[in-house]
Amino acid sequence: MKINQIDVKIVKGDIATIKADGYVVPQYRNDTSKTGVSARMVCSPLYRAVMDYEMIAMYVAQIPFGYAIAVPVNVKRDIGPSHLIHVATLGVPENEAFKTIQLAVFAALKEAERCGLSEIAIPALGTGEDAPLDESMSAKAVLSAIASFKSMGSVTKVIIPISKTGGMYRKFVGILRHNHVFESYIDNTLQEKYEELIRKMKRTSKINA
Repeated sequence: MKINQIDVKIVKGDIATIKADGYVVPQYRNDTSKTGVSARMVCSPLYRAVMDYEMIAMYVAQIPFGYAIAVPVNVKRDIGPSHLIHVATLGVPENEAFKTIQLAVFAALKEAERCGLSEIAIPALGTGEDAPLDESMSAKAVLSAIASFKSMGSVTKVIIPISKTGGMYRKFVGILRHNHVFESYIDNTLQEKYEELIRKMKRTSKINA
């Protein structure tokens, strides 16, 4: 199904098996990332792109929730991505989770476009261990962010891999097919909020100090 000229496909499987130019992953944190997508990246050939993100994070006093940083993957793989797009979502307060994940997906799409990526994989953000969102709200946040994004031509496809068993796959597919469900959550202020994140990062970055 197309959302704003972007082909959106929901598939069963682990993100690490997806052929895409970029993987969107929650930022890795040693104190909390014991399971989930970011932990799997550390245990894969992509771990250097996770560690490179850690180095970038050292130069920032605090990465604001919703921010996205694309890091090149410096390993050769048959199907792997050229970039990991790290999004700051771990530890967000539950009452801010939906808006944060929506903004993070929007920011990840902006980063993908900045890097000239065409196809990206976005997992069901916010549904991991001790997750702040249920499956339905995660689907609405991710899909409405895509619908709020106006592509300039680079990003043409988004793949949403669902690795959990149970009804999550059916839930995501059902919400995608009934587009009025997620379109009611479209936020036309996401571009403005994204630009504010950029300004906030410039204020807190040690590099720019």
